[in-house]
Amino acid sequence: MRRVFFPFAVGFSLVASFAHADMPTQGQLHMIQLYAPQADLSSLSRKQTNMILSVIHSGRTEGRKNAMVKTFLRKYDIDPRGDRS
Repeated sequence: MRRVFFPFAVGFSLVASFAHADMPTQGQLHMIQLYAPQADLSSLSRKQTNMILSVIHSGRTEGRKNAMVKTFLRKYDIDPRGDRS
C-alpha cells in the first residue's frame, strides 16, 4: 500500500505546486500594496509581480520607487489609486 500511495502523493503535490506557480504570494502582494494601498492587485501575474518587486528592492529612493511602482501598475492596466471608472 505504501508503494502505491507514495508516488501518488508526490505526483499530486507537484501538480498542485505547478498550478499555483503563476500566482503571486500574499506576502508579495502586501509588499506592493505598501506603495499602492488602494490598487486591486488580483490580476497581477507572477512575472508582473516580480518586476514590481525588483523595483521595490532596488537601491532607489522611496519617492522614485513609489513612482516606478505606480508606473508599472498603470502599464499593467491597474489603477494605483483603486478607481474603477
